[in-house]
Order: sequence, then C-alpha cells, then structure tokens
Amino acid sequence: MPAFEKWLEHFYSYIRTDNNTSLRLPHGFYRKDWQIPARIYFKCYDPENMQTRQLFCQQGKWAHTTHWYDFYNGVGQSEYDMSAVESIIKDFWFIGIKEEFQASLCMFQYQVFGKFDRECDCKSKISQVPGMKHIGHGVKPHTIDNLNNRTHYLMEKLSTLDIVTYQIAKEEFSKRIDRIKNKTGVDLLCNRTI
Repeated sequence: MPAFEKWLEHFYSYIRTDNNTSLRLPHGFYRKDWQIPARIYFKCYDPENMQTRQLFCQQGKWAHTTHWYDFYNGVGQSEYDMSAVESIIKDFWFIGIKEEFQASLCMFQYQVFGKFDRECDCKSKISQVPGMKHIGHGVKPHTIDNLNNRTHYLMEKLSTLDIVTYQIAKEEFSKRIDRIKNKTGVDLLCNRTI
C-alpha cells in the first residue's frame, strides 16, 4: 500500500468506526465528560474537512484539531450548517483561487488599490504578472490520475464537506470576477470559465 493511501486509511478508519473514548488531553487538560474521537491520539491532527471546520472556528486557531470543542462554538462536524458556509464565504473581504492564481492576484490588487496593472488585462501584450514563475524543486511531474480508485475514495471521504465549500468559494470568486469585468471592462479570466 502506498504511503499516502496508508495515511488516508489511518484517518478514515476513525471516521468509519466513530470510535469515541474519554482520554487525557495534552498539557494536563482533562474532562471526564467529554467524548472525544480517538483520532486525536495522533498529536491532535485531524485532516477531515479542515477548510470547512476553519470557517466555524470562533478563535481563529486550532483548526487542525477537533478536540478544542469550545473554539468551534460547540459545533461538531456532523452539525455544520452548509447553508451557513455560503454566507460566511460571501462575507470574506477577499477570495483567491489557486487554479486562477494570476486572476486572484489581480483581483486582490483591484480590491486594495481600486485599479490593476495592465498585465491583468488579457488584451494587453503583457498578460502575465511580471516575475511570476513556477518552481518545481526537481519534483517529477505528477497528476491525480496516477492515484488508484481506493485513494480517490479515501480522499473524497475525508473532504466531503470541503468539496462543497470549495465549490461555493469558486462560485463566489466567479461572481466577483464578473462584477470587476462589468465595472472595468477587464476580463481577469481571459474568457476562461472556472
């Protein structure tokens, strides 16, 4: 079994079994009445739906774990209101999408300064942000298509809510791009769709 698949299996097994137990928390924190998922034994790391969980974090920290229950306003993952995700995302001052890195930088520039450089206009002869280049560090090209079906399944199970959250963010990003285009006439996506 490849290492990545083994890692995914490790965390998925706790979701699947819903294995709860009371235990002593790090640094002397202890409450007998808490029923805490056993996966926190793994140095408090919990990769399940990390992005969605962060949206509900009230303190802005400890989003990598689920055992800091109070930071999540008493909300467990199974209780997340996905309709609230859209509202939370709409309230973000800025949304950037990795796959649209250049358009995201241009949108950020517009939001900060109320204008952007001509490199952001696809009609410009210079239609790439200066100095932007990809550094590969010698890693061979790879693709998600190289992963087997089981690995795809496990990734999906650990990110079920995050997949929905990301789609909502992409839709909001697209709406903001359209508003900028309507206001300025500049298409930051160069006729591409997200």
